[in-house]
Amino acid sequence: MSEKRIIASYIVRCIYRCYISMNSSSNYYSVKIAENLESIISFLAYKILKKVIRDRRLSYLSDFKEFIKELKNLVNQDLKQNKNLTSTLLNKSKEEIDAISTVVAYKCLGFHNLIPLFLDENIDEIYVNSSTGDVFLDHRRFGRLKALFRLTPEEIEKLVYISKFMANQPVSIENPSLKVSLLTQDFHFRISIDFPPLTPYGPYLDIRRIHKSPLPPHYWVQREEDLDSLSFLITMLALRPNIVIAGEPGSGKTSLLAFLLAIMPRKWRIIIIEDVRELPDLSRYQKNVMYIKVRPYEAGESQYSKEKEIIKLLHRSPDYVAIGELQSRGDNLAFFHALSTGIRGLGTIHATNITELINRWINVFNINESLINNIDIIVFMKKKILKDKISRGIGTVFINSSQDIQHKQKVMASQLIIKTANNWLRLNSKNILKFIRIMLQRRFAIENWEKNDVLNSVYKTYKIIRAFISNYLKEFSEKFFHDTSNILSELNDILELSLGLYGCE
Repeated sequence: MSEKRIIASYIVRCIYRCYISMNSSSNYYSVKIAENLESIISFLAYKILKKVIRDRRLSYLSDFKEFIKELKNLVNQDLKQNKNLTSTLLNKSKEEIDAISTVVAYKCLGFHNLIPLFLDENIDEIYVNSSTGDVFLDHRRFGRLKALFRLTPEEIEKLVYISKFMANQPVSIENPSLKVSLLTQDFHFRISIDFPPLTPYGPYLDIRRIHKSPLPPHYWVQREEDLDSLSFLITMLALRPNIVIAGEPGSGKTSLLAFLLAIMPRKWRIIIIEDVRELPDLSRYQKNVMYIKVRPYEAGESQYSKEKEIIKLLHRSPDYVAIGELQSRGDNLAFFHALSTGIRGLGTIHATNITELINRWINVFNINESLINNIDIIVFMKKKILKDKISRGIGTVFINSSQDIQHKQKVMASQLIIKTANNWLRLNSKNILKFIRIMLQRRFAIENWEKNDVLNSVYKTYKIIRAFISNYLKEFSEKFFHDTSNILSELNDILELSLGLYGCE
């Protein structure tokens, strides 16, 4: 193997220095901690752990976030009381002291090499093979990396134990998988674990970082066409279209869903159904949101299933519904039936192209073609794994051009798939007005849009939003979500007024 050379380094939480190195075959990730800090952290962790064992109050905390918070408080108290440590840390800033208490808290749980991975926000996903302890990472700047360290069986066992405890679901031969959300003030991860006999050589862990805030516009705009697609999607939200976001795992489906939810008008009542908490807290954007957490698909049958909660949506009066992931036939069928009753919603699903997706809906899930027609927009995400980076973003946007796809006669399944797929038009940035007209025609039964002021209002808003995004590409602030929400709210008022005038729905 050729010699590795360091190509970048950076500091994480004032404690760790992370190194990115490479050779002719791979890129690598390694971490170092200052020796004087390592001894202090180990000493503090030992002391705090003894206190935790004696303090029965902590044993009653079932919330992981609160447990970590209490551990940090114990560390801070000990730092104030220990004069020797106080003099040693005299020249440390408040940020450095907070970082030390954070690392000590996680070290008390038996974590070591996992701590910098958890705290390094450049890392989007962590893959662990428990049989070897090997760790692979998806890094935001440098792509797929191999860690130059391994996790010990004890450290993996600690994480598995905490995941089982937080999931509160049985793991057995019949049910050898679990999925759980691990949330603290420092990070938010979705952890998926597969166990033997499904994975014969031991558990495999997939640890995906959940962003605390929706990703900014520049994440979605890499080309001029991306700016057109994003502007179109945002503008169309005012119509409350039914949208499916499709793509392979890790392509950014949930991230795009979070982005769209954050810019919706604040007057809408939004209901979110997830099996594991992946979407950020939207209350910071003054949204009227109801969160429903159901049992994960991996947990098997449950009285709180996604399918059952989707069916119950009619009694919860939503303006818009977001479904975290449409996995089973039951999930998909319930989603389509909800749309057929007039509920407006978004959902994510795994698929890589339009024909594959429609084939699964029709042939695998046995969903009627007329129900599929209730979907207005399908967004396919793209993901490219290159040597030095992993590229994610909006790939292709398809618009449903059909007004009525009911068939008078029976056709072969293969013909039905092709015919249904042909109803979907690929968004062309050179003729945005045409696609706005198609969407308005689907939403409102008006024959001649050319003489209607609504078409001009929508197109004008599209151009405003496009210019608005362009400005925020240069310098982003959280104000973007607030301002965009206001623009959509004004357009939605115009559209709802038109809907009432024309009696179109």
